[in-house]
Amino acid sequence: MVTLALHGGFGNVLFQLNLFFAYRHLFSKVSPEGLHVRAIRKARRLNNPSQLVLLETLGLSSFCSQSPQSPIDYALLGISRNANTVVFGRYCNDFISPCFLPEPVKMFKTYAQYQVPLQEEFVDLLKSRIVKPRSQFISLASRYDAVFHVRCGDLSRTTNMSGYYRKSFDIYKNPLVVTDDRNEALRLLPEISPSSIITSDSYLDDFAILTYASNIISSNSTFSWWASELSEAYSVYEPSDFLLGAHFNPASRRLRHKL
Repeated sequence: MVTLALHGGFGNVLFQLNLFFAYRHLFSKVSPEGLHVRAIRKARRLNNPSQLVLLETLGLSSFCSQSPQSPIDYALLGISRNANTVVFGRYCNDFISPCFLPEPVKMFKTYAQYQVPLQEEFVDLLKSRIVKPRSQFISLASRYDAVFHVRCGDLSRTTNMSGYYRKSFDIYKNPLVVTDDRNEALRLLPEISPSSIITSDSYLDDFAILTYASNIISSNSTFSWWASELSEAYSVYEPSDFLLGAHFNPASRRLRHKL
């Protein structure tokens, strides 16, 4: 059985699902075990979904299995750091060498997900199931010359990004700020009116607002990366030290400016 485990935050799960679409011919459409589901960890106030809710939204729940992992699956974690080979199985993990794996347990490695070209079918699915049903946010985003995404939560490096957001404010004086931490957003952008900061209860609403922005100031996260990719924004800015590892090199149709 070939399975793909989903883990991490929303942006990383989208990369894993894109990989699923790229290798879909390897997954049985008869068996419901094409996607193995693990709980997404919640970090502080991040509005992360459960994978099942997300997969139901995307119409992919028929591929799901929630079978428990075996002790050997867990024991294999941490064996190796050979992260350049695409292998298939129960986890997306960057610490396992294929030579150690028994035949029933094969895996997709984490870094491989960032090297797979974006699949048009998957991109269209995200637009039709997530973005277009939230078109009510077009009027909100259009009232501002840019939408800033201030991602906090588990990204401790966000605390060092004040210079990046200040430079962004020099370019766009009338931004809307979408964030999971209002207090941190006010610290990073003290000039911003509190009424221009959104901390919604829906990560999908936040995502849609970013996609409808005229210009996007990305945070240091894959959440922003995907929203920018699906958007029709005139300009997308991201930190010059976009720190997602040396293996993060996804194909992109967008021109992204560094600040």
